[in-house]
Amino acid sequence: MVEFPANQAFCDTSFFFASLYPKDINYERAGQILAEALIQKISLWSTWDIISETVTLLLYRFNSKTAIRFLDEIKPALSIIYPVRNNAPLFCSGLDFRIIPGSAP
Repeated sequence: MVEFPANQAFCDTSFFFASLYPKDINYERAGQILAEALIQKISLWSTWDIISETVTLLLYRFNSKTAIRFLDEIKPALSIIYPVRNNAPLFCSGLDFRIIPGSAP
């Protein structure tokens, strides 16, 4: 059983890609983690940069159908983290992200 601190998990491009691309070496494990997250009703978090990167990777390394499926089926279930500093949106690295309750539009 996978343990998720605070019933949350941050998802990166490698996780999304592995869970959707059957030839990925981590495909089975990513599927197990995703299934466990669904069973435990874990809140999945990501950023727009990761979503965009995932779609691009799926388009170039797999196919457009899967990229569209990701946007239609997986993206709506995600909680999006927006980068902020002093309560103002900005462009920054992943290390600068923080979650501010109610900050999502």
